[in-house]
Amino acid sequence: MSIFWLFVLSGSIIVSLVLFLMTKKLLVLVGLYRPNYVGDIIPISTGVIVVPLLLFFELVVFWFLQNAFPRTARFPDLNFAFAVLVVMMTLLGLMDDAWGDRSIGGFRGHFGALLKGRVTTGVVKAIGGGLVCLYVSFRVSTEVSLVMILMDALILALAVNIFNLFDLRPGRALKIFFLALVMLVLFTYTSEFWIFASIILGAAFVLFPSDIGGRTMLGDAGSNVLGAVVGFGLITTLGTTPRIVSFIILLVLNAASEKWSFTRIIENAPLLDWLDRLGRRT
Repeated sequence: MSIFWLFVLSGSIIVSLVLFLMTKKLLVLVGLYRPNYVGDIIPISTGVIVVPLLLFFELVVFWFLQNAFPRTARFPDLNFAFAVLVVMMTLLGLMDDAWGDRSIGGFRGHFGALLKGRVTTGVVKAIGGGLVCLYVSFRVSTEVSLVMILMDALILALAVNIFNLFDLRPGRALKIFFLALVMLVLFTYTSEFWIFASIILGAAFVLFPSDIGGRTMLGDAGSNVLGAVVGFGLITTLGTTPRIVSFIILLVLNAASEKWSFTRIIENAPLLDWLDRLGRRT
């Protein structure tokens, strides 16, 4: 399994580099660009490359080479659920990148607008994403408890949202993504999850230099996927108690984000601020 994981990771880096070079100018041509936090006009939604990347691996690697690597009986369900999760979260994020109102943020802002009769892309993303997370949780769950299945769906949704909130400075969301995967490795490194995660990890390696350099932005299309992958790893590799702990942590972080700015907290903590700025151009 570990050898095939490295094979997928290497292939993902090569294919992602090609897709990134092709996509970067296309994003500008279709109007997907905006000022970053220092005012530079740069392409957004570079995370969209994961859709053709995933399609490549589904058709070329997992189908043509399906007998070339060991698989458990769960592989088809995990594979299908992961593909649905990544593609749908990317598309929902792309919708928000293209048509979202940046003046409204957070659950309170979007659902407050809904109560006033205004349907924002944030609401569509939250409801649509919630349904996708619920489907994925049912598809991959080995639990018999409905409560645990619902909790796994919430873990997915909360992980997606928290990465969306972290993606406010160059490189920040990707750094946290890398850290989260390292922490997951401490619990398990033999799970089939790592075959799927390595596809997105390869894309993350390719996108990181441009993202932290402030030359492009992941956009919601990218940050959604990072959170989705981490959430998928949590619900498919961890036991009951670690998942409950993960749920509580994600719930607290999401609730805190409604009141406090993570950027301000990071800037006021010297070590976190240094790590956050490490490698950043400005």
